Amino acid sequence: MADDVLVEQDGDITRVTLNMPDDGNKVSDPLAVQLTELFLKASKDSRAIVLTGAGDDFCLGRSMMGRQGTETPEAYDVRAASDIIFDAYSGFRDINIPVVGVVRGRALGFGCALASVCDVTIAADNARFALPEMGHNIMPTMAMSSLVDRLHRKAAVFLTYSTEEVDMAWSVR
Repeated sequence: MADDVLVEQDGDITRVTLNMPDDGNKVSDPLAVQLTELFLKASKDSRAIVLTGAGDDFCLGRSMMGRQGTETPEAYDVRAASDIIFDAYSGFRDINIPVVGVVRGRALGFGCALASVCDVTIAADNARFALPEMGHNIMPTMAMSSLVDRLHRKAAVFLTYSTEEVDMAWSVR
């Protein structure tokens, strides 16, 4: 997992790159915990953090989303897994330096949420954003919680229910 995230110090700027381009930079739960810890640590020694993804896409979501087990999980177990993601969102919001997301390609599901919780998101001309959870019969509430204070309510609802990919200009219309 050490090579899954590249961290580069450039003066007082910390550059963080999701480095799993062959898998669309999908983030596992352990990696989400690592990112949260990394950002909290970097916030003590940096003036800003820049987050990007290697390869063609920023982040295509969580690595295990859409995979159904044979058994229905217990609510407590689902809660523990959900807390990992909610803690990641809170970690981004709670640090006292700006986090700049640089998005190329697609930012889907958790990737869209990561782009949303950044203080500033710079999107390339080819950037596309979507919350595809509803199309995979996955409750979108975790991803929606990242948007609640970042997008107009109607825009967040559209992203959630339509599951459509939108371009970078869509959010400013």
